[in-house]
Amino acid sequence: DWKKAGVDGMTRRVLVGSNAPRVTIAPEAGVLVAEWDAASGVSVTGSNVTAWADTTANNNDLDTAAGAPQYNATGLNSLPTILFDGTDDALSGATLTNMPTGNADRTIIAVCKRLGGYYGGIGYGGTADNTQFVLSGYPTDPSSTSCRLALQGGNGAAGNDLISSEVLPTTEWFVHTARLSEGSPVIWKNTNNVTQVPYSHTYETTATEILFGKEPGAANFMNIEVAYACVYSEAIPDPELTAIIAALMTTYGIVPSPADTTPDGPYNYGTQVGLPITGQATSNPITVTGIDAPTSIAITTDGGNAQFRINGGAWRSSSTTIESGQTHEVKHDNSGSYNTPTVSIVTLDGT
Repeated sequence: DWKKAGVDGMTRRVLVGSNAPRVTIAPEAGVLVAEWDAASGVSVTGSNVTAWADTTANNNDLDTAAGAPQYNATGLNSLPTILFDGTDDALSGATLTNMPTGNADRTIIAVCKRLGGYYGGIGYGGTADNTQFVLSGYPTDPSSTSCRLALQGGNGAAGNDLISSEVLPTTEWFVHTARLSEGSPVIWKNTNNVTQVPYSHTYETTATEILFGKEPGAANFMNIEVAYACVYSEAIPDPELTAIIAALMTTYGIVPSPADTTPDGPYNYGTQVGLPITGQATSNPITVTGIDAPTSIAITTDGGNAQFRINGGAWRSSSTTIESGQTHEVKHDNSGSYNTPTVSIVTLDGT
């Protein structure tokens, strides 16, 4: 079956259906500038992948292998995949044709599963700051093994990386997408825009190298498995992008897992004794873990004026949401009477 989506007079066709061995995207000439499909153009020695050819006429091939990326003929619902071990596996190509550079509009899409690691992933660019455009992950905190879906521009400390609120799953196949439209990038997980806040940035992307499995210019590798990836030289509008992603999910049999909004716990905020009968008591910061989507946070007390704050921000008493890796502190009024405690209860995800 052919599914058509038309925007501004343009038509992009997506082949879907159980009899389709792969997604076929056939847009107007010049828009789909690179496409890598594990069902086509993969060169192997045994199970070791030595190259992965671009299916378009631009020949943006991944023709250099590091380590030993592994080919799995039935890696995802009987469709082939390529596994990068997160230690030294990578595929790269240094001959780039018609890839969007500078701050030009673009869309990059990948069908993938993250198994570990962060930084690097699937994309292209150079080694200098702000010269990359890479589907990546960003650690929720320096000591954490979990990370959020991200778009890596190169040197996050300088504000070049866009980090979403969505925790990057480690056991789930999904479609990771990043789009740049007139200097405004967004990140999608499957058919949902998970960009945390509106963001504007001027990229200086270069057509230096295409790189899968490794961070450009650094020794960071990502343990990922990839079935499909492509790059468009336009910012695909939401309706059409949703249709393309949905077709990929259908073809590869991707069914999103329900969000986990129940955090680890219960958390112990501690008991403080010997305090003045008036004034306030404040807890130590507690880091939220064990969730992969924002969850609710609220506070109640048997005393007066109980509040909490997130990541050292403003104190509040009204409910809001909190994300994995964020900290929260609690404070409340002392009871005003001797030998009388004040008890406040923080509720996360309604529990």
